[in-house]
Amino acid sequence: MKNAIRYIWLPFLLLIISLSASLAIINHVDNDTKQSNIELAISVADSKLNRMCNTLLTITDRCKVNATYIENNPTEVSTSFEFFSNYILDSTSYIDYLALYDSNGDLTLSKSDKDFQCDSNIFENETSNKCVELLNQYESLDSVYSELVTCNDEKYFYIVYDLAYTDLTTGYYLIKVNLDGFISDAQPESLLSQGYEYEFFANYYNSNFVIASSGKTSRFQITIEIPLNEIQSLSLVLYSENDFVDMRSHTIAVSLSCVIIIIIVALGINISLVLNRSLNYKKESRFDVLTHVPNERAELIKLIELEKSGKPYLFFYLDIDNFKGINDKYGHDAGDEVLQKVARLLTLSVKTEDLVSRIHGDEFSIIMEGDYSELRARDIEENISNALSTQINVQGKLIKLSVSLGFAIVPVETKRYDEAIKLADKKMYECKNRHKEEFKEKMSNKPND
Repeated sequence: MKNAIRYIWLPFLLLIISLSASLAIINHVDNDTKQSNIELAISVADSKLNRMCNTLLTITDRCKVNATYIENNPTEVSTSFEFFSNYILDSTSYIDYLALYDSNGDLTLSKSDKDFQCDSNIFENETSNKCVELLNQYESLDSVYSELVTCNDEKYFYIVYDLAYTDLTTGYYLIKVNLDGFISDAQPESLLSQGYEYEFFANYYNSNFVIASSGKTSRFQITIEIPLNEIQSLSLVLYSENDFVDMRSHTIAVSLSCVIIIIIVALGINISLVLNRSLNYKKESRFDVLTHVPNERAELIKLIELEKSGKPYLFFYLDIDNFKGINDKYGHDAGDEVLQKVARLLTLSVKTEDLVSRIHGDEFSIIMEGDYSELRARDIEENISNALSTQINVQGKLIKLSVSLGFAIVPVETKRYDEAIKLADKKMYECKNRHKEEFKEKMSNKPND
């Protein structure tokens, strides 16, 4: 009897230990999730900033291509500008004005998809003159970006491209970029959904200014900066209420968990609910609600894992041709159904182990692990293109479907996942441009009724 009384406290002690163990495991899971989310948030932020910068650089690349064409075909300036401006206006939602100026700042040609009332004499204002001064000062630059301009509650900036850079008769391309559309295209709200605040900065002329902000700042921050040229860059500052690196508590939690887990198992305590809660949350946050395929979060996690392991893979980036036209003509419900059917067709056209993800809007990506030659990659590209070049029934209407693709072979073309995204994105836009040119040629050769 005395022995029974002596050890009556033992069950209570074991109960306290088991409860402490459960809390330690929950702490470990939460810390592990936080650390994973921090790494992912930084990767997502870096990816979005890269895409913003890549958009601007793609526009200047198109300026260069068109300027070279004008140089070789001086009698077709008007026709070339018309094609170039239509291409830019059709392919983006945030550019609404383009103009060609001579070296004196006199307007030669212009194109706009809406009334442009501000700065009618654009090269007489301080903003544009500063751009021209920079182009003259830095001879290695082909283009510069202006400071932010506000007019009639609209915010925008200019891209000024120097035609002299291609040894052409001096003059300038001027492109007006609508700031709201440019920022929304990067979809920064996904950072907010992960619990982070942000600020986008434009760093021009050794100074900087905020071009977009979620409205709050916190104690802890990380800055990501990507250069546009040797004197200008874009930066993204990511804010968090908690420190971005807090490995001490993480390590302690792991150590406690390893020791106490044996006691928990011995007591028969079921911790599956704790772990399943974390796993289910992760699963839900990695899938696109509309198309039921993995989302950008899942794509980036996979790319980071592959880069860390050094495994080779083939990365595809693609979007739906004329998706905006489908939305405008048939409505957004029809557009959503198109996205769902494209996701299904993509999934069926690749292997089960390949990762098909919806990035945002009408853009998708595919990750295929393994070694691939360029010839094999082009065969796969053609197979996917053929699989999606079809008619689909949407709300009782037949819609002709086609996609534009670009790929990057890792590590043959690059070893970094962010560079693979940019490379595939660039090739995709080249493919889209070819499709537009082929369509225009087809329409021009169509006999009149």
